Order: sequence, then structure tokens, then C-alpha cells
Amino acid sequence: MNIVKTIIGIGLLLGFVIVVATCSGAEESSPDGAHDFPAGHPVVDETTVEQVSEGQRLFAEAGCAGCHGPDGLGASAPHVIGHSADIVRLMVRDPVDQMPAFDADQLSDEQLDKIAEYIGNLSGSRADVERAVRRGITHQQLAIHAIDIKDRDDALYHLQNSVRYAHDVDRIPELNDALALLESGDWAGARELVASGPELQGAAERPLEQMYLDLGVLALRAGDIDDSTRNLTIYVDLSDDDSARADIEQTLELIEAGDIEQALAIAESLLSVLERS
Repeated sequence: MNIVKTIIGIGLLLGFVIVVATCSGAEESSPDGAHDFPAGHPVVDETTVEQVSEGQRLFAEAGCAGCHGPDGLGASAPHVIGHSADIVRLMVRDPVDQMPAFDADQLSDEQLDKIAEYIGNLSGSRADVERAVRRGITHQQLAIHAIDIKDRDDALYHLQNSVRYAHDVDRIPELNDALALLESGDWAGARELVASGPELQGAAERPLEQMYLDLGVLALRAGDIDDSTRNLTIYVDLSDDDSARADIEQTLELIEAGDIEQALAIAESLLSVLERS
């Protein structure tokens, strides 16, 4: 019997909800024109509903949702949950790294204030934010491993995703520098930059295959099917546990069949068992 079979029933009773966020940030409105937040959207302070509703619309129309996710939890750019309105204003006008600047002709001060107010009132769950942070840290850990074994393609993949899921915007230029060093063949310089990250100091050491499983689960929960499949497949290749491999092989079959809920149930349950062992 596979490791997790005895606990899957319990996990399924609790339920697993996958929110697949599109880059369009499209939203629906009620018949009377009032704004309806999508199911699962972060809750906002009711005292600023009118301001936040307009801010949410602008957040989507200005393209913010396409990079930072329609719920602010990150996509191709870091999440913005927990960012103050002042920080948002600063980053829109004078951003770092690859984010384009928006001047007053593109986004008026009034419009920016509404977006900043909207972001400032987002209250995505702590668990969602922690998962996004963990994804970035795990990619950095695996980038170091790939550099150590001179696997250039895997190192580039993990470094690119380290930038994508960076929690601290100040860290992004360093990770981009590491990417450039790696592309130029400076393995030692790239490793040094990645390993110097404060978020890695004190980060738990985990078995290599478990980190790939973790990434596969995190990606699947976020609706990133291709990324999940990639990392779960690597887990199957690395694991020497026949029962665990069988569970993830079943997970991959379920993903291919479109049964994401059941796939996530099996993968998350296995990860929970391994993390406790």
C-alpha cells in the first residue's frame, strides 16, 4: 500500500481548492454595476470599498495583475501582499530591475493612489504568502545545487524562477547578476551571489528530492501545471522510495487526466508525511 493511501480520505474531506489565475485579471460585475470580488479574492477593509473597487479595476487595466497576479500573490513578478501604499507609489514611479516605470501621463497620481490603496488593503492569507516565499527560497537552494554539479540548464531554470518568486525586491538585482555571471561561465561568482541571500540564512536543509516534490506541489496549487509536472517528474527520477514514487506517478497521471484536486491531495499528503519523518 502506498505511503499516503491511508490518509487520502481524510485529506479529501477537508477539500482542496485550486484557483487558476489568468493573466488578464478579468473580473465580473453584478447586474446593478456594483463590484463583485471573485471567489477566494483577498478581503479588503469595508470602509474603503469604493476606493478599493476602483483600485482593483485599475490594478487589472494597468497591467499590474498580469505580472503580480490578479490576487496580488505573484506571477511573473513578486507578490505585493503586505506592501504599504507608500511603497507601492514609490515602486510604480521609480521601480527597480525589470519593472517598467509609470509616469503621470500613463497613470495619474489619483489613479496611482487608488491602486496603492487597493494593494494596501489586500489581506491574502498568511499561508498563501508563505507558500510564495518558500517557492522562491527553494528555487534558490536548488540553483546552488545545480551550480555545484555544473548543470547549466537546471541552474538557469532555478535562477530565473528565483527572480520570479523573490520576496524582497532588493534581492532581484543580485539574482539577475547571478544569472548574468552564470551565462558568462562564472560558476563561482554566480554561486556566491545566490548563497549570500539573507533569506537563505537559516533555511532548513532538506533532501534534494523533497525540494523538487515541494516545488511540484507549490506549482500545482498555483495552477502552474507545466512547472509542477517538471518538478514532480524529477522527484520520481530521484526518489529511491518505491511507494512514494508510485504515489507521484499516480499524481502525474491524474494531472494529465485533468483531475487536479485528486492529484494535489495525493502529492500534498505525501509531502506532509515526508516532512514529518
